[in-house]
Amino acid sequence: MKTNKKLLVGLVATLLAASPVLSGLSNTQTAQASKQRQLVLLNSTRVYNQSGKKIKSTNNNTDVYVNQDAQGYNYIDNNDIGDIPYTGKTVKVRGQLYYNIEKNNYVNAADVVKVNGKNIKQGKLTLSCRSRVYTKNGKRTRQTIAVNSIISHAGKAKTSSGSLPEYFFYQNNARSENPTVCYLPMTKIKGGYYYSIGRGHYINAANVASVDGQVLRFNGVTTATLKADTVTQNIANRKTKHTLKKGQKVKVDLAVAPWAEDFDGYIYRLHDYPDEYVSEFYITLRKDLPTDDYDNLAYSYVTTTGNSNTELPLYNFDGTDSQSTVKGDYHNLVEVDGMLYLWVASEHKAELFYHLLGSDSETHITDKTATPVTPAATAVNPSTDNKAITTTAADSNSESPSKTKDYSNMFIKASDVKFVRGIKLTPINSEQDTEADQKVATAADKSDLQTLLADGQKVESSNEYRYSLSELRKTYDAALANAAVLINSDKATVAQVKEATWLLKTSQAQLTALDFQPWS
Repeated sequence: MKTNKKLLVGLVATLLAASPVLSGLSNTQTAQASKQRQLVLLNSTRVYNQSGKKIKSTNNNTDVYVNQDAQGYNYIDNNDIGDIPYTGKTVKVRGQLYYNIEKNNYVNAADVVKVNGKNIKQGKLTLSCRSRVYTKNGKRTRQTIAVNSIISHAGKAKTSSGSLPEYFFYQNNARSENPTVCYLPMTKIKGGYYYSIGRGHYINAANVASVDGQVLRFNGVTTATLKADTVTQNIANRKTKHTLKKGQKVKVDLAVAPWAEDFDGYIYRLHDYPDEYVSEFYITLRKDLPTDDYDNLAYSYVTTTGNSNTELPLYNFDGTDSQSTVKGDYHNLVEVDGMLYLWVASEHKAELFYHLLGSDSETHITDKTATPVTPAATAVNPSTDNKAITTTAADSNSESPSKTKDYSNMFIKASDVKFVRGIKLTPINSEQDTEADQKVATAADKSDLQTLLADGQKVESSNEYRYSLSELRKTYDAALANAAVLINSDKATVAQVKEATWLLKTSQAQLTALDFQPWS
């Protein structure tokens, strides 16, 4: 969504007027409505005074929910507020229409979708910049239309059932799980895409801000300009060491709704730094982008292939039944963080499994065993009987001394579930290597795991560990305990060592990657 609106310079009444668009300054005009009305905003919008000037916080006299951007200018975030009242008064400045929301505070008509319940943008295009008008052959006409103008378009929007079109809009809430993707048919002229506005005239789609009252989005890479100095962040809202300077231009390719109950604006993914994001409040955008959700970029979700409320069996590393199950249906998607082949000795073959996310809620797991074991203190014995070994490693973060089963290294058969959404996982090993890796691991095979284990004390004394979620700390502690057992065993297999190495690396990364941090 765009929060940066340039000073508005004109509003065309109709494209096909014989004369150029109004460019002069018109007299301020006001109209008093008989009753208070409601406005619905298209996106976050600037707040202006009656002269069409942007208002800074020092000039704010409104009771409407107002924020300040990085430059100190007032804006209303339509994610924080639904309908907003306006007094019934309007003012026109330099051809631009503004609605009075309270006292000397106005919003531009270009940012309004509905007035008193009526969609004023149906069948209309709103322009994001000053635009030339072209013929179907790509020839410029003499007509130029001002930024923020609202004009009629030809044709009707359609629903897309396939991949995202180059230009599209969401018919319903972009934050919903499955938003309806729509598009207005375009004409390709000299390599570019144009919207028909009737009588053989066309407008470049790149210059359009909205269609039918919905934000037009570009399925590609666009440029963002920094409004102030800021540092980037990761998907979990943790600051990086990468500073962006005011006026700097960066490429962005996705708008992401961050983890937050009180959603207050998208963060934009840097195209050249795909693990870094910048808040919308620090940038101006040339084009709006497709949206995604924090959960889809941080987690992977699977569910049962059977009926709802199916109890999915959980398996140990050796492919044996753990005597525990997890409920998997569309009301309780199961979070997984890895995909790998395990050697199932009873069947003498490798089989594909998902690794259960260690921090996943245990409230949906059912333990069928009568004798629980101490969490974060067990690992699979590399001996032939596969009994559990209890180590001296303890979970220093346990909130209760009671014994519970450790679910930090459990697996679900890939054939029992189907991928739903989120990060698409691929196997971290091959079916062929799985069988070959059943041999006993050498000291050289354990070198990477040994290094990670030696770093464990340093990790546990770090702020990343100290201030992370208790579930994530427990998972990391369990991975350390598992690594300690295998390092000290002369019967650990190469497969076990490789999986333990992956688990320790993954659980360490999750300390920060899966723990959303509010900025102070």
